[in-house]
Amino acid sequence: MFMKTLGANSMIMVNLLRQHAAACYSQDRYSEGEGFLREAIAKAKMQASSETQQISFVIKQGLHLELASNLEEQGRYRDAKFLHKQAVGLLRESRGHLSLRADHCISLAALLRRQCKYSEAAEVLQQAQADCIGNEEQMCRVLLQQSKVANDTGDKEEALQLMLSVQSRVHKCNPNSKYRAFFLCEDLGWVYFHRREWHAALHWLDRAVAIVKRLAAGSCQANFQRSICYAGAAAVRFRLGEALDHAIEYQSIAAECLKAYGCYGTNGVQRALFYLGICHHLQGEHELANGHFEKAVQSQRRVYHTAHPSSAIFMDPTRSL
Repeated sequence: MFMKTLGANSMIMVNLLRQHAAACYSQDRYSEGEGFLREAIAKAKMQASSETQQISFVIKQGLHLELASNLEEQGRYRDAKFLHKQAVGLLRESRGHLSLRADHCISLAALLRRQCKYSEAAEVLQQAQADCIGNEEQMCRVLLQQSKVANDTGDKEEALQLMLSVQSRVHKCNPNSKYRAFFLCEDLGWVYFHRREWHAALHWLDRAVAIVKRLAAGSCQANFQRSICYAGAAAVRFRLGEALDHAIEYQSIAAECLKAYGCYGTNGVQRALFYLGICHHLQGEHELANGHFEKAVQSQRRVYHTAHPSSAIFMDPTRSL
């Protein structure tokens, strides 16, 4: 009984530490958040009973996934890569937990791709693909990353075919997994925006908006996600010259959410800043547009290698129009 109580108390403390870490991220205090996550991992290791060891192992690898993301946001890519690879190795030895291993592989591949290490990214994605058979959500994420690798390396046709495969599968994803579904839809909107396929971009960005409307307003996660998809949907509407009242409303919501979120170092924020810059540019507000574009470049450089093809998008944003 004592060991069970100890285990329960440890898990309560782990969850509290994770919440403290999340609060730090929302204020761009990643180093402090890292400290909370490392303390949470240490608490998870305290699970001593045979009954809870397996649960503790899974929790630790999940915490390692969060910690790797934290390190990446700090620009510590080598440390993040090491942590992902260590977790993948441990999960492989455990002969189970394929879903968690696939999560680490997908995150590792995304990190490698952003650092222009395409061969390594492709190899890791093959491992992820083998691990996530039967999990449509993860398969969509794998295919989307494969599409991005193909696009980054100049194989536009392969990138398009992979993206179309993602589209055909998105509806099969768990509708309760709002966080992942949001990023799949928002990613597709971003891709179509830069292909100048405006109606397709709007379709997927509006789907992302519909997802975040179901999130609790005012939360850190909601502010982050709303700032991106509302800004994107507004930018496309301004570009199409349609529903301008709607576009202005969405632009206002995006700006308010981005201000409330306040963390300009998080990967993804560069898109919100980019879209808002496009909104101002299309309304002839060039000084405001340039201010957003400059912030977008600074944010993008925190998470992408300077040689990455996306750098050109942020350095010359209006070429997408």
